[in-house]
Amino acid sequence: MRIGRRRTSARGLIAALSTALLLEVGVVQVAFAADGLGKPDAPTPQAAAVKEVTGLGADKAREQRAEERKRNKTQVERAEREQNAAPVPTKLRRPRSSSIAELSVSESETNGGGDYSATPLSSSASWKAGGSAGSFAWNYDLTVPQPPAGPTPSLSVNYDSGAIDGRTSTTNNQGSALGEGFSITESYIERTYGSCEEDGHADDQKDLCWKYDNARLVLNGKASRLVKDGDTWRLSNDDASRVERHTGASNGDDDGEYWTVTATDGTVYTFGKDNVGGSETGSVWTVPVYGDDSGEPGYDQGSSFSGRSLRQAWRWNLDIVQDPHDNAATYWYARETNHYRKNGASTANAAYTRGGYLKEIRYGQRTGALDSSFYRIQLAHKERCTADDCSELSEDTKDHWPDVPFEALCTDGESEADCTGLGPSYFSRKRLTGITTQVKDGDVFKDVDSWAFTQDYLDPGDIGGTDDQVLVLKKIQHTGKNGAKDDITLDPVTFTYRMLENRVDATDDILPLTRPRLSTVTTETGGLITVTYSPQECVRSEVIDAPEDTNTRSCYPQYWHINGASEASVDWFHKYRVLAVVTTDPTGYGQTMETSYSYEDAAWHYSDSPFTPVDERSWSDWRGYRKVTTYSGAVGTTRSKSVAIYLQGMDGDKTENGTRDVTLAGVDVAGLDVPDIADSNEYSGRLRQETTYNGDIPVAVKVTRPWSKETARQDVPGAGDHVARYVRDAKTTTHTYLTTNQTWRSRSATTTYDDYGMATQAGDSGEIGKSGDETCTRTWYARNPDAGIAGLVSRELTVARGCGTDLADVDLPADTTRRGEVLSDSATVYDDADAATWTPDQAPTLGEATWTGRATGYTTDAPSGWQTVTTTGYDALGRATSTSDAQGQHLHHLLPPRGRRTPRAEDRHQSARPQPRRLLRTAARTRHALL
Repeated sequence: MRIGRRRTSARGLIAALSTALLLEVGVVQVAFAADGLGKPDAPTPQAAAVKEVTGLGADKAREQRAEERKRNKTQVERAEREQNAAPVPTKLRRPRSSSIAELSVSESETNGGGDYSATPLSSSASWKAGGSAGSFAWNYDLTVPQPPAGPTPSLSVNYDSGAIDGRTSTTNNQGSALGEGFSITESYIERTYGSCEEDGHADDQKDLCWKYDNARLVLNGKASRLVKDGDTWRLSNDDASRVERHTGASNGDDDGEYWTVTATDGTVYTFGKDNVGGSETGSVWTVPVYGDDSGEPGYDQGSSFSGRSLRQAWRWNLDIVQDPHDNAATYWYARETNHYRKNGASTANAAYTRGGYLKEIRYGQRTGALDSSFYRIQLAHKERCTADDCSELSEDTKDHWPDVPFEALCTDGESEADCTGLGPSYFSRKRLTGITTQVKDGDVFKDVDSWAFTQDYLDPGDIGGTDDQVLVLKKIQHTGKNGAKDDITLDPVTFTYRMLENRVDATDDILPLTRPRLSTVTTETGGLITVTYSPQECVRSEVIDAPEDTNTRSCYPQYWHINGASEASVDWFHKYRVLAVVTTDPTGYGQTMETSYSYEDAAWHYSDSPFTPVDERSWSDWRGYRKVTTYSGAVGTTRSKSVAIYLQGMDGDKTENGTRDVTLAGVDVAGLDVPDIADSNEYSGRLRQETTYNGDIPVAVKVTRPWSKETARQDVPGAGDHVARYVRDAKTTTHTYLTTNQTWRSRSATTTYDDYGMATQAGDSGEIGKSGDETCTRTWYARNPDAGIAGLVSRELTVARGCGTDLADVDLPADTTRRGEVLSDSATVYDDADAATWTPDQAPTLGEATWTGRATGYTTDAPSGWQTVTTTGYDALGRATSTSDAQGQHLHHLLPPRGRRTPRAEDRHQSARPQPRRLLRTAARTRHALL
C-alpha cells in the first residue's frame, strides 16, 4: 500500500505468514501507510495460522476454498449489482441522433462527452498531490526475465481513480488501451500546440498553431514539465537529470528533433530518434503545425498563412535506453495514421499520427549490435470492437467500435462530404490484450510468462445507446510457460466497477459524463479488496453561481462551449475521494483489514494554462486536502489513528481581486508548539506534519520543513513563468511522548544540499536539550558532467559533533591508535583498477566501484592515509567478476570476464514465472495506494 510517494509491496506481509498458510490458503494482506502515517494491522499470528491450516486435510481444504470462492464471487456480484443499481435522477437525456460518434469531431465537446481534438496527455496527470489527493491507486507488477547486465524494462499495470476525476467536457475521454483508469508503464515526451482558432484566426480554423516552446516528460509513468531556460532544459521537479534536445534525425519531424535524458548514474534515455540499427522504431508521432507569427517555426516557409506549416512531432516515445557500459534496451511502436482537411481544404489533404501503441521491447542488447537481442517482451493488441468479426470498420459496423469516433476517420483525398475533420483528432482503434516475456534459447525465442487482459464495455446510460460505452478491464490472467510441460495458470485478478457522474448535473440536455470507478479487486489468491468512494458533495444549484476562487468543495469549475455556444460558460465537475478500503479473506484465515479516511480543507489553485484563453481559466488545479485522518481497523474495534497535515501551495495564488497570502498553521498538541510555515507553491502535496494517536492521546509527532532551489525559469506568453526547482526536506523533527514522566522527547535531522540537489551534510541532533549525542555526516561525490554522472558517492565521513562545527575543530586522530571523534570514514574510487588510495578529483565514465577503503589518520582536516577494504574487477558488461580484500585474498569469483553468451533454457529467470499454489508469489506483486 502506498499513500503519497512511498509504496510498500504486499510481499513483505505475505512473507510474514507461515509456509503452511501460503500452501493452503493464499491470503493477500494489504498494509496501509501514508508516508509513515498508517500502520499495518498485525498479521495473523503464525502459530495460530499453522495450527488452523494444518488441522485440515488437503481435500477438505480444497473443498473449503472452492466453497469460499463461490461465496466470494456471489459477494462481488451482489456488490456490483447494488452499486450500479443506484437510482438515476430524472433528466433529459441527449437523444441518440446527437451521440458523440455522429458529430463532427471538431464539435464533439458540444454535448459534454469530451473532445477528441485534445491529446491523451491529461492535465490531471499533475493532480497527484502526495497522500492528500484522496484518490485510490492499485498497482500490479509484471516480472520480466533479468538479463546478465544492463537495463531491464519496468512494467506494471496501474490504476488511478484521480485520472477519471480529471475527465471533463474538454478532455479527450477515450480510455487507455487497458481500460478506463488503467495504464501500462509508459515513457515519452509530448509537446502541446495551440488552436489556430484561439490564436486570432477564424472560428472554423481547426488547424494547430505554434504557441511556445514546451514539453512534458513521462518517464516510467512519472510525469514532469520540462522548463526551458535559454538553451537549457530542466525537469520542473528537478532531480539533476540532464535533458537535451537534438536535431538531425530522420524521424518524420521537419528538422529531425529528438531528445535525450541522462540520469545521474549515466544512463541515457533517447526519445524519438526513430533509428535503431538502421530500422525505424515508429517512436515519433507528427502533425502539421502552423507558425503564424514572426519568429515561430514555419513562419518563413511562405508569404501567407497557407504556406507556413511544418510537420512537427507532438510525441517522442522512448526508443533506446543505454547504460555507461553500452548495454541497451530498445522500444518498438506502431503508428496509427489519419487525415484531415488542412486549412479548410475540400479534401482530406493532410496526414498525421492520431495515436499508436508499444509493440515490443528488446533488451539484453549491446549498442554496437542493436539488430539482435536475447530478451524481449511482446505486447498484443486487438480492435476496440465488441463484435465477433472486427475485420472492417464502416458506416454499417461502427456501432461495434463504441469509443472510436468513426466520423473522424478520413482517408487521403476523401471529399468534404465524407470527411468532416477540419483539424487533427487523437484516438486509437486498439486495446492491449496480452503481454508475453521471452528469452532466446539458441536461435529460438521461448516464452517465459504471459498476461492476458480481458476487457468489456460498460454502458453509463447517458444517451440510451452504445456510443458512450466505456472500455474497462475485467480480468488479468497470468500464465507461466513451462516449455514442453503443461503451462501453469493462476486464478485471474478480476475487477468490478461503480458508475459515478463526473459532471455536476441537472435536468438539462447535457451529458452527465458518467464514468466507471474501480469498486472491487479479487486477487489471484482470492483476497477481496473493496473501495468505497464519497457521495457527490456538490449540487448544481449551489455551485453554478458560487465564487470560483474561494471554492473548498470536492468539485471544481471548468469553462467550455456548452451545446456549441460561441462563448464559453462555467460548468462544474465532481472530485470523488476514497472513504474506505477493506481487504478481506473469504476463506476466513486472514484478518479483515479496514482503513478509512476523513478529509478537511480541499484546495483548488488557479490553472494558468497558456493554451486556455484567459477569460476561460479558472480554479481547477487540484491541490488536495490539507488534513487527512486515517483510521486502521473496523468501527467498533481497536483502531489506530493518524492525522496528516499537507502543504497545498496556495500562497500567492491568484484571486478575483489579487493574490492570496496563505500560511499553514502548525497543529499544536499538549506540550508541543508546531511552528507555522508559508504555504509556498513549490511545496504543494508535501507532508508537513503527522501525528499518531493511541486512542485519543497523541504519542508521536513528526514535523518536516522543506527546502527548495530554483534551477530554471521560462517566460511563458500569456501566463505565469514555468519554474524548475529542487525540492527536498531540510529538517525533520520527531517528538515521542514518554508516558512515564508525561513529557516529549525530541530529535531533529537536518540536511544541506549542493547545486545538484544532493546532500552534502546530514546532521542528527540526538535528544534535543542534551549535548554529546550529536552526529554529522559529510558526503563527497564523484562526478563527470560530460557523461551525465553526478550521483556517485565517493566518500562519507561521520563524526560525533554537530554539523555546525567546522571539520578543523573536530578531534581527528593522527593514526589508528585512537578513534577521536570519527565514527566512520569510508571512500570509493571508480573506474581505476590500480587505485590504492582515495582521491576527491574523480571523473568516472562507467561508475565501476573498483576500490573501497577507510581512513587511517588525519593531518588537520584531511586524511593522511587509507586502508584498502576491497578491490573489484569487472567485465565489459559491467558485471563484477572478482573481489579481493586488503591482503589481496580472493573473496568471490562471480563471472568470468567474457563476452555475451546465449542464455540456455535452464538460465531463464525462474522468479518471473508463476509457481504452483504452494508458493503463491504472484499475489504479493499487487500494490494498493491512496494518493
